[in-house]
Amino acid sequence: MTDATEERGVYTALMAINRQAFARAHYEVAYHALAAALHAACDDENRDHMRDVRDTAIRQGTWIDTHRPEHRLSATSARSRGHRSMFSMLENQAEAATHIAVARDRFSLR
Repeated sequence: MTDATEERGVYTALMAINRQAFARAHYEVAYHALAAALHAACDDENRDHMRDVRDTAIRQGTWIDTHRPEHRLSATSARSRGHRSMFSMLENQAEAATHIAVARDRFSLR
């Protein structure tokens, strides 16, 4: 197994954990699995996976904001503490990672 194949396996496993945890309302576990999946995508330099993490963060954060606004990971709860939601920040991290990967490819910054 190559390093890239191994990383894709880790990414896939983390995304499965994210989905399972989210479905069982373990939102913090889901968030951390999704954040770890972003690290795996970055290690593999896989922009499609980075975008998938961003899209998942948007989707899950929106779901929590709509259906569980009282939850500590909701945007409402985060704003009450003077912060942004963790899912929103992860969305931005994934977007930034994608831009960095594109710039590396464009300018051969490896």
